[in-house]
Amino acid sequence: MRWTGGEERPVLRLRYRTDVLDAACAKRIAGYHLTALRLMTADVDAGHTERSLLDDDEVREQLEGFAGPHRPLPDARAHELFERRAREHPEAVAAVRGDREWTYGELNARANRLARALLARGVGREDVVAVVTERDLDWLAATLAVFKAGVCTCRSSRTSPPAGSRRPCPGPAAAWC
Repeated sequence: MRWTGGEERPVLRLRYRTDVLDAACAKRIAGYHLTALRLMTADVDAGHTERSLLDDDEVREQLEGFAGPHRPLPDARAHELFERRAREHPEAVAAVRGDREWTYGELNARANRLARALLARGVGREDVVAVVTERDLDWLAATLAVFKAGVCTCRSSRTSPPAGSRRPCPGPAAAWC
């Protein structure tokens, strides 16, 4: 992006990769920049939280147009839909990471074992657990287990808990997974 033109009327020129953006998207992005400049120069002391780069049409497009057609929600929760698929296609590949792959049957069995282990440790409905692992197949199994056990998860990483801590997440019954 660069400005050209004289001092009386600057022109914003936007260059973009046509293999990434179409003309309509590039025009929308240029519009955000122009709106931001208009807002900044209209009242330099106004707070940014009271302003929006989006006009009413753009808000409607963001909320409704980009969302695609309205579809009814399934009659089951995510892990129940997964279990249904695992029953229907237990030998089909469910997930692949690098050279590892798990079938729906394998992933469902691992998630069930982890869910039972959480419940056996006294974790109850809506308690909070931390899934501390890399984003790999084990993470996927642990996340499904959290859903199956009916508990909540908090964002965590291998380095986030303090040394010796067994309660990395808020809540009275926080646990590690």
